[in-house]
Amino acid sequence: MKPPSAEPNHHYRVAARHDAVTACLIALRGEIVRDHPGAPRDDIWEIVLAEACANIVEHALPGRPGASFTLSAWVRGDRMFVRLCDRGRPMPGGRPPAARAGLPRPDRLPEGGFGWGLIHRLCHDVGFARRAGENRLDLVIPLSGAGRARK
Repeated sequence: MKPPSAEPNHHYRVAARHDAVTACLIALRGEIVRDHPGAPRDDIWEIVLAEACANIVEHALPGRPGASFTLSAWVRGDRMFVRLCDRGRPMPGGRPPAARAGLPRPDRLPEGGFGWGLIHRLCHDVGFARRAGENRLDLVIPLSGAGRARK
């Protein structure tokens, strides 16, 4: 999966902290509203990015003061292509966890583990690579409910 053009519409260096992720997503929303007035207004991309960025903060870069990652986004019509890059811990098994089939029983809910299922379910495509010590997660996210992936 490759980005749609050489330069992203939006690019951020994000400190590996939850408050910095929140600030980044607020800034990105403002830029999308300003720069892409015809783009459908849907919050799905925010759910996906909040979860993916939280995973970076909590699992790839925990306990590393001063660590950061990059978020690059290309908006094209009713889709957003996003690339997240970090130099943190490798993904266990070399790839993101697969989406879980079905929902767990309410009396057996595990602590965590739902984020990747949401990401897979809400994206058209999810790609991951680790090269030269860098994790790269590529996501294609629909910007309207009508274009949402059904898996």
